[in-house]
Amino acid sequence: MRQVKHVQQTREKAARQGRAFERMGPELGPDELDLARNARQQWADEQALVWAAHQLERWTRRLAMERGDDPVPRDRVLADLRNALEHLDEADFDGGAAIPGEGSRSLAALPGGRLSVRSGGRLAFGLIEVDELERRALALVDTVEEELMQEAADWWADVNSGR
Repeated sequence: MRQVKHVQQTREKAARQGRAFERMGPELGPDELDLARNARQQWADEQALVWAAHQLERWTRRLAMERGDDPVPRDRVLADLRNALEHLDEADFDGGAAIPGEGSRSLAALPGGRLSVRSGGRLAFGLIEVDELERRALALVDTVEEELMQEAADWWADVNSGR
């Protein structure tokens, strides 16, 4: 959830400085180097978010299995995006997109078989809804918190009953 907030702040800063650049130009506002720095930061932050969301999904599935519950279905796009980002060194590049190179199976598995390497837009890497990742993380945290509070209440009731 912290990484979602960080991505949102980075995106807001990039958008704000992009508008300032368009209004004032590089003489009075941010310059091209500032915009490029923002794009690199947004890329890095969104990549960290994809990795964290993928790990959260894996641990959520594991927790469900340990409890004997049915795990939530895997998000294939999230998994393939995480893998494609990890193996981006295997990709070829066509303009502003990574395309499957030799051995880049995850990249080929992405919708459209390509990955935008430019920052911007509503979706992280043109594929992942950041607000949806935040909703998923918050739901998991709320569920686990409720279970822990119930366990604590049960323990307290046992202690006070003299068992």
